[in-house]
Amino acid sequence: ASSADGYAGTGKPWWVSGGCRDLLFYESSHRIAESLQAIAEVFGGERRVCLARELSKRFEQSRSDAVATLLTWLRADDNRRRGEFVLVVEGAPVRDDRHADADRVLKVLLPLLSPAKAARAAAELTGARRSDLYARALQLAPDNDLGGDGEDQDS
Repeated sequence: ASSADGYAGTGKPWWVSGGCRDLLFYESSHRIAESLQAIAEVFGGERRVCLARELSKRFEQSRSDAVATLLTWLRADDNRRRGEFVLVVEGAPVRDDRHADADRVLKVLLPLLSPAKAARAAAELTGARRSDLYARALQLAPDNDLGGDGEDQDS
């Protein structure tokens, strides 16, 4: 895929499309409010941000909060918009797609294997717990003809 396709074909840069790393921005006093507004629009107003001002100087100040709260705080006093700024935007939470992957794997295996064997194979492939996958396999295929192999979930 070309860079125009963006991260994983989303059309957005990796740092917008669910990248889970923290982001660091250097910003001037003239653009700080607009930058925080843009961060709120792109990542949501609840995304946590650390705003640090005048680092390594006499009037050094830092504040961490939800970006919407920081924006309100910043706009409340013109003096808070003076100086040079560093913004650290908290990374997105890491998603755990194992359950979706496990369901997909179970749906492929269940027509071919008993629920116990399908759960065992799905556990090996996805890293999910076999007992959870066995319970899910029974939900997905309650009428499976291949269940008569005498196996239970712990064997």
